[in-house]
This record gives sequence, structure tokens and C-alpha cells, in this order.
Amino acid sequence: MSYSDAPTPEDISRLLDTLRPRIVAIFVEFYVPEADAVILVSDGLVQLGYRWGRINNRADWLLSWLRTKARAYAHGSGKEMDDDEAPPRPEE
Repeated sequence: MSYSDAPTPEDISRLLDTLRPRIVAIFVEFYVPEADAVILVSDGLVQLGYRWGRINNRADWLLSWLRTKARAYAHGSGKEMDDDEAPPRPEE
């Protein structure tokens, strides 16, 4: 990732401000405790940061990634999605 492809702190803040209600709804839906939700959001932002320049719809990507992780958490599958796996396409 080149430096020019990296998100700025302002980019991340804007994204989170816009998505906060939807992110909270995902974690409420899957009964993810706050401490674990914070970790998942942090992990998701790291993954998004690595792909920032290659993802057109960052909001949908992040929400899809978080939904996948929250679903796995809720089902106690213990199988984490590999970092290189793309999340499923968001529902429209």
C-alpha cells in the first residue's frame, strides 16, 4: 500500500460517524458485547486500511466485514475468516 492510498484519520472519523448507528445495530443483532465489538471494529478498520485504495464502497465493505465477523461470533463457530478473504457482497 502506498502512502497515498492510506486513509487519513479524518477519513476514518467520517466513515465511523456515518456508519455508527448501523455498526451498533449489527452488534446488537448478534449480541456482541461492547468490548468484543470494539476489537472487531478495530480489526475491520485495519483490514479496510490495507485495502483502502482498492475498495470503491468502503462503507458497504466495512459493514459486510463486520456482519460476517459478528455472525461468526454469535454462532460460536470459532472459524475466523482469513484476512485475505473478501467479505460477502452487501445486500442491496
